[in-house]
Amino acid sequence: MSLALADYDGDGWLDLYIANYRVTSIGDQPDARFSLRTVNGQLVVASINGKPLDRPGMDKSVSLPYMDDGKGSVKFSKEELGEPDALYRNTGHGHFERVSWTGGAFLDEANQPLKQPPLDWD
Repeated sequence: MSLALADYDGDGWLDLYIANYRVTSIGDQPDARFSLRTVNGQLVVASINGKPLDRPGMDKSVSLPYMDDGKGSVKFSKEELGEPDALYRNTGHGHFERVSWTGGAFLDEANQPLKQPPLDWD
């Protein structure tokens, strides 16, 4: 975790930006066990270490694309995504309010409000 202070909104008060990361990683678990299943004809990872991927916090935090060699072997690559960073606007006198990633303060490359927080880590 790291932080930065800056007056992002120009009101004369230092605002707080916190860069988050993941507390745990699949890379930290060399003995991780993956359970697979077929959904709509596609092989998907159903769980990691017995914990389903559709539980809160996992649905956007891990992507496990795979390649099937056609000989019964599957090779996975992993992409783990971080936790959203946080921006807190200083409202003065030591009071801060969290700025929403999707409330219009953050825009995408098309100058549109973000639809979800960016999750960039791995």
